Amino acid sequence: MPIGLLRKTDPAIVAEIDRLLEDHTDGEIGAILAERDVLTGGGVAFARLRALEVRLAYKLTSRYERLRARGYLTRHEFAQVLDVGPETVKIWRRQGLLHGEAADDRGNFLYPPDQPKPRKHAWKLRRLARRAIRIESTG
Repeated sequence: MPIGLLRKTDPAIVAEIDRLLEDHTDGEIGAILAERDVLTGGGVAFARLRALEVRLAYKLTSRYERLRARGYLTRHEFAQVLDVGPETVKIWRRQGLLHGEAADDRGNFLYPPDQPKPRKHAWKLRRLARRAIRIESTG
């Protein structure tokens, strides 16, 4: 039997990777499969690069492409919608004022277009509320 057939990834694993791509990046999928002790066709434990190799070999649609097909916007596109700068979108996401979905393992996020623009200085109000909770719990 040819070595290529012996090392071929199990179709059930390919289907599971395809399903996981709806909600996870290649790196997250590699970690999930490694935690489940799933092996590649060559008998190697899964990791980010193994999940990426299977996705490319079987021409599975990437997480980024799936989110774009759902209408998600890049940081620059979403900044134009909100009439703010791209760095503001990045800061607001980090502060929890905007929701972004991880599009890849390089820290790129995509944003659902139907989010409302955060109120001006909402991050300050959130920080003050957290500080008040901490004071109450210690006092």
